[in-house]
Amino acid sequence: NGYLSRDQLVAALRAAGTDEPSAQRAAVAIDLDKNGRIEYTEFVAACLSAYHERLEAFLWQIFQKLKPDGSGTLTGVEVEQFLRDSELRGMGFAPSGTEIQQIVQGLDHDRTGRIKFSEFR
Repeated sequence: NGYLSRDQLVAALRAAGTDEPSAQRAAVAIDLDKNGRIEYTEFVAACLSAYHERLEAFLWQIFQKLKPDGSGTLTGVEVEQFLRDSELRGMGFAPSGTEIQQIVQGLDHDRTGRIKFSEFR
């Protein structure tokens, strides 16, 4: 019929291991037009939002790993060192010096020589 009822979504979330209160809150939040039905676009939007949140958390972990002193910014040298020395090389990612410079320049949007998390992500 092209949609899920809130109850159907709650049941699916419960089957996936979500506790009842969390499943209920999620169903209410996903039903953007509050008509009691989860349409395809609402479901896709919720999935994309969840993916974005996980990606954001993953990128923050990488940023923190690159900058353990907590200063909040990276230098081009730190990014370059990471790209040259990391396990990325073992995964077949081995950019040239020119490519590394392009990556660093692409990250430093405001051209301050420091890369903030908002630029990194």
